[in-house]
Amino acid sequence: MNVEGYLNLDYGDLKRSIRFLKQNQDTGYEKLLKDTRIKQKLIDSPSKYDFIWFTQEEEDRTLLLLLDEEGIAILNSSSDLIDKLNAILTCGKEYVNDLLKKPSFCEIVLANREELAHYFSSLSLEGAKSLIEYARKKELKDSDIKKIIQSLSGKTMGALIEQIEIPFSMAEDMLQVGSKEAIEAILKQDLRISLSQVPFSTIYSMAKKGVKIPSSLLEETSLQKKISTMSNVKEYRFLIEALKQNNDTSDLEKKRKQYYEDFIANFNSKENMSTFHYTLYEKVVKLLEQKKNMEEMILSLPEVFNAFGSGLSDIDAQVELGRLYREKDIQKIHRFFEQESNLLLTNMIVDFHFEDIPYNLFLDLKQLCH
Repeated sequence: MNVEGYLNLDYGDLKRSIRFLKQNQDTGYEKLLKDTRIKQKLIDSPSKYDFIWFTQEEEDRTLLLLLDEEGIAILNSSSDLIDKLNAILTCGKEYVNDLLKKPSFCEIVLANREELAHYFSSLSLEGAKSLIEYARKKELKDSDIKKIIQSLSGKTMGALIEQIEIPFSMAEDMLQVGSKEAIEAILKQDLRISLSQVPFSTIYSMAKKGVKIPSSLLEETSLQKKISTMSNVKEYRFLIEALKQNNDTSDLEKKRKQYYEDFIANFNSKENMSTFHYTLYEKVVKLLEQKKNMEEMILSLPEVFNAFGSGLSDIDAQVELGRLYREKDIQKIHRFFEQESNLLLTNMIVDFHFEDIPYNLFLDLKQLCH
């Protein structure tokens, strides 16, 4: 076969010639694609779009013959590499899975993973698994592997986690940033996970994604207590409304009503605030007497500043408490906790009877009146 004649063809005619040889089962088909000069012409054309369209239009066998070890090396040294890799990774063809079984191709992908991360969502489970396995073989950092997994589509992410073992720290992180499918896979198979140790923001994020939490986890005594005794009613209601979309929250709601009854029954009428708020008030006063600075005060009040569901109404209340603490005005601090107590009791009463927050209730009433 005279390859020289094909080198003089323009890109479009060369593509058509390759298709013709393949359709006619000509032995020249493979010889042409294995020729170094033909590879160079096809892969590193002056117009990047020639190769981009070629990767997306041609059959798997053609691309695999072209992108053998020599072809991959030519690709790596060609111009517009990221655009070409993007075209390959997002084409949806079977040959991509075969390419990702080749260490030389995986090496190029991993070397450019920051620029390619957005395109990993197009990878199939088979391709993604090959890439992750190679990344582990090359001892890529867990943080970098986690970024690759996060970049996959939701379904692929979930299916991948069902098939590979991930470090506990990564599993914990994935509860916050993973897809619905990935989180459900972790909760289903990772016996190291306990939601009682997971921050409020993570559980709320999971609930908003529609994650179905295994009943064995949701029924943990420590978790049920943690949720049912959240001091912030608004955060509790938002969490429950999100959870109930795909989970049974009836037991939590029963425990919550009991918590409300006990909380209201222990109201400190002498100080005109709940026992909970008066305890906080006493702690703040004691910290002032001990001349603790602002940072020490914050660290000493985890139920206010670092809790599962903030102990105050909102972040503005936390800022206000900090301001009053700096001013060292005990009377104002007392009034502050009285107001916080009254607001919390109002929210509790509304939530107890209507399972809602006051703002939404008043909106509903307003609409009814009109």
